[in-house]
Amino acid sequence: MMGVKTVLTISLVVVLSPCAVLPSNAIELASIDNATVFSPNVSLAVPYYSLIKDNKDGTLYLGSSGYIYKVNSSNFKEIWSQNITKKVEDQVISCERTTPVDKRVFWCENQISVIEEIEGENELLVCGTNSGQPRCWNCSMTDGFDNAPTSCNIYTEGRIDRYLPSRPDFDYTWFYDQNTSLVYVGTEREASRESYFAKVAFDEFFTLSPPSLLTNNPSNENWLNMPAFVGKPVRRGEYIYFFFRETATEYKNAGKIIYSRVGRICANNDATRHTSLRNYYQTLVKARLNCSIDLEFPFYFNEIQDVYMPEKEEVIYAVFTTPSEGPPASAVCAFSWLQIDDLFNKKAGYKGQEETDSDWLRKSQEKLNLGARPGTCGYRFGSTDELTAVNNYNLIDELVPSIRNVLSPSANSDDSSKSPLLYYNGYRFNSIVKVEEGVTSDKIILMIGTTDMKMLKAYFSPSMGSEEYGSIVSEIDLGSGDYEVRDIVPYTKGSETYVIATAVEKAVKIPVVYCEIYTTCEECKHAKDPDCVWRSRTCTKKSNQNEQHDRCYITSQSKKIDIVQAFGSKQHVSKHKGHNVNFYALAIARKGCNFMSEIREGETKYWNISIDEGTATDAEFYAIRFTGSEENKEKLRNVLINLYCRNDEVNSVNMTVEVIQDISEVADCAEKIYEYDCELARYEYELATIRQEILRKCHGSPNKQEIYQCPSFTFQDLWR
Repeated sequence: MMGVKTVLTISLVVVLSPCAVLPSNAIELASIDNATVFSPNVSLAVPYYSLIKDNKDGTLYLGSSGYIYKVNSSNFKEIWSQNITKKVEDQVISCERTTPVDKRVFWCENQISVIEEIEGENELLVCGTNSGQPRCWNCSMTDGFDNAPTSCNIYTEGRIDRYLPSRPDFDYTWFYDQNTSLVYVGTEREASRESYFAKVAFDEFFTLSPPSLLTNNPSNENWLNMPAFVGKPVRRGEYIYFFFRETATEYKNAGKIIYSRVGRICANNDATRHTSLRNYYQTLVKARLNCSIDLEFPFYFNEIQDVYMPEKEEVIYAVFTTPSEGPPASAVCAFSWLQIDDLFNKKAGYKGQEETDSDWLRKSQEKLNLGARPGTCGYRFGSTDELTAVNNYNLIDELVPSIRNVLSPSANSDDSSKSPLLYYNGYRFNSIVKVEEGVTSDKIILMIGTTDMKMLKAYFSPSMGSEEYGSIVSEIDLGSGDYEVRDIVPYTKGSETYVIATAVEKAVKIPVVYCEIYTTCEECKHAKDPDCVWRSRTCTKKSNQNEQHDRCYITSQSKKIDIVQAFGSKQHVSKHKGHNVNFYALAIARKGCNFMSEIREGETKYWNISIDEGTATDAEFYAIRFTGSEENKEKLRNVLINLYCRNDEVNSVNMTVEVIQDISEVADCAEKIYEYDCELARYEYELATIRQEILRKCHGSPNKQEIYQCPSFTFQDLWR
């Protein structure tokens, strides 16, 4: 009988580009147990999943292209679907005529932007982009929400694109107050038209009632200046808070920059009788959110992308990025509601201008000569001087500080920090939730969506020092394409926690704990996932937060070759002078393997190949290094190496070194080159440690058919 050939393949991609980048360990979605992709009963050519509405009862709504779906959160199966009729044909033709070809399939459909259950009415309010002319529909649910709607009819008379997004890529925010039937909504507009944050009243037929409309003042950029809204507004007492980024008016004398804000209005703000502010909020006050790295010259993450506000917590988690025109970098910062309330309510100063061309200066409340603090509910500013002051001085001078003590936030500004919870280069964060997975109560677990269809699992420990930061544990690849992860909601069933997310072409449900993807002891420990532990030769979920890893063993079952570590996988290697192309691989097997390697494919003329091998009491190791010298970098070609035991070719390891020539002329990145050098030096040190300190101390276990063990060594020691 012929043996079954077992092959393990390791690929190295060498890209000759100016910067060294740390290896990417992206996880394929299909490799995660219990991860599910939503599959509707009737498939759409381009689904464009854009919205999740969690009903908190084990069901949720998904918004898509012209459809809404009610979904069982547990099995992620469709309960019912409803087509939401769009357009007239002329409307679609008009949209396609003015839309870039590659955008028509999205912009000229009816992408659902709002889904609301109207309590006590058995009605569903659904709004969509409607080929650039937004509409809302009232769906009758005569048999209850578990059954499909009996009809969905347009109940908004006239266009409402002043208050809802006309394009699916616009940032917008929406909060429906069930008690008052009022909607607080902010939307981005076409470049040539105004942006709004509005309080919109609907009558019983959900038609707009313009007399109740209150918006920002489009003629005064001090109020809102080209805002992009994120997250959802929230009501706290008599106030409505909302989050956005905008062009900073206070910076305009020095240039153009975007700042992130939290704004506040009174929920009962009535229209003033004064002509200049009629129908506009006179209680609008805003403050800048500070998310920056504490340096001598602070590095600011200025552009807020999303916020998450856990129920029954006084903390806001937010993701920020650097400007889209430059290199990508992102951060997670946390803010205290108590500090925000205190900042808005205490007698702080305000920043504004006396004249249009004057400097922005601080003024105290006393110097403004107002009868009440700006933003005070129930006080109507009536005089011309008061209205002028309200119009010009609605920006609080102090910045809202970020915090790191997220477990017990306070209103004390001394508890604030000047550093984010975590920050990373190379990513553009787009969405965020905090999850409760029931194990690591001493750590904050975050799931973060990116602009390129990645889901990141990250954690932060509140016990970390001021110069320590949280870490990204893993990166899940949701698919190809440059689509953003738009919406994420957490879902818990029993002891298991999931996140449900939309990424345009798909909606997915992913468990927060997926230790099974780590198949070896060293992988389990190296991942540093706070939810995972190596127990009984398996990477599994911790039973409690204090559980420790079992010791690692070198497996020799079925004559297996174990790859302990490979350095250089998917690495961008520097063209900087003096930096060679390097690849290492280290293998361990039972004693008597007598490792052999051969080049199966490729040209090795320009590669320098060195081999280091040795034996211990019951095991042996084999280290192979490929080096491409600086002068030969552009001559390097792909190589396939096969590694096997001399008397057993059934079990083997294939290592592919793939070279991609990249002659892009980009400036050298000293920081990345330094990281590359450090990583390379660390590998060489670890190899020496294994050779000199570890394997010679390995001894056979009582059951020599199963494992070899190294009493003085654990793989965790290698991953400093």
